Amino acid sequence: MLSFTNIARPFSGFRHLIKFQRFQLSSETSLFSGGFVFRPSLSLGFAFRPLHKRASPNRISQNYFENRSKLITEYRETENINPYPHKFHVDLSISAFIEKYSNIEPGQQLNQEIISVAGRVHNKRELGTKLIFYDLHGDGTKIQIVAKVQDSEYDFAKIHSTIRRGDIVGVRGYPGRVLQGELSIFSKDITLLSPCLHQLPTPQQGFKDQNTRYRQRYLDLIMNNSSREKFVIRANIINYIRRFLDDLGFLEVETPIMTPTPSGAFAKPFITHHSDLKRDIFLRVSPELFLKQLIVGGFDRVYEIGRQFRNESIDVTHNPEFTSCEFYMTYADVYDLMRITERMLEGMVRKITGGCIVNYHPNEELSHDDDKVMKLDFSSPFKKVDIIPTLEQNLGIEFPALDELHTEESNKFLKQICEERKIDCKSPRTNNRLLNKVTHYSCLRFPNLIEIYPI
Repeated sequence: MLSFTNIARPFSGFRHLIKFQRFQLSSETSLFSGGFVFRPSLSLGFAFRPLHKRASPNRISQNYFENRSKLITEYRETENINPYPHKFHVDLSISAFIEKYSNIEPGQQLNQEIISVAGRVHNKRELGTKLIFYDLHGDGTKIQIVAKVQDSEYDFAKIHSTIRRGDIVGVRGYPGRVLQGELSIFSKDITLLSPCLHQLPTPQQGFKDQNTRYRQRYLDLIMNNSSREKFVIRANIINYIRRFLDDLGFLEVETPIMTPTPSGAFAKPFITHHSDLKRDIFLRVSPELFLKQLIVGGFDRVYEIGRQFRNESIDVTHNPEFTSCEFYMTYADVYDLMRITERMLEGMVRKITGGCIVNYHPNEELSHDDDKVMKLDFSSPFKKVDIIPTLEQNLGIEFPALDELHTEESNKFLKQICEERKIDCKSPRTNNRLLNKVTHYSCLRFPNLIEIYPI
């Protein structure tokens, strides 16, 4: 597509500028074939205006889907090309390919070493009819496919005419680097494994809208490696916690998710109905009571990593379903658990990031703004917090005495703090909930351990 958006000089010596209003030319439309009308502009320039209104992005996407679906159906009916083959043997993943052949020099090609890889096509660049480049993505990494007509063992034009951006393909060829230095596989054969029926966003467009990314997480993972990294980090966190507690002699258990009564925490439960028992049951809000029953039954150290469900508000730090880890041990006090927690979190951060400092920004889209990035230090020992003195120091306000925090006057005092500092606390606005919100607002900016919290 050609797009004229800048001002241009038609020839030297003419002192006025010609302005081109924005228009587009497709590869099928000539400027003088009737698709555009040429008319003089009153501002000493010329304007090209399209005769037809440009189609909306949604309509373009729908047309692409319909045309691609029709084409794939034709492939299946004629059996000239099987768009969904049963099996393709893969010798190396893309990440393993990069690791194995990273020492290849620019211009070097290992012609005798034939291997097979597979991945998703993110870009296709045709240089004439005899040379095509693809960007092949997989495992969060990328290599280049170099398809040359002289290397192809099959009908070059027929095979490559079927491949579009977003398709999953298998490639058989030999490794090497082009002169520009990009690691590549030089294709002898390329097989369409699964066609993509929808258009992928272009690299220039990107896929950044947060709401759309959350609703189309699969597309977010295709387009944004940063989202894929979060899945990997989450898996590494859970694996580390499991290994850490196993090494300390804890036993991992699974406790019921559906319970006859909601228990274990002060939270509103989800209610469902058991048809066979003919009664309402609840999704658990916490595994606490079940784990304590195991302690009573004789297990000295137990833990569970599992899903909890709370039918409450949603915000950036709360989700109706979430994963938690709870562990319980006998013959230990709160200070033992503090030391275990410090060791676990410090070791986890070191294992995953290679150090103890984590850069954190509350808004992922603005993470490039260095002024607002917080540096969290997970090196032990963590700061120990006595809540009331810390709040008084941070807010510059004297709090009621501990034995008065349950009173109505204290409730009004805490509500006033929330209103003045625009701290959101939804109903019921009890003293405990208000104090908890104020604590998160004022104290919990870095890894802290709360030693004294009024109950």
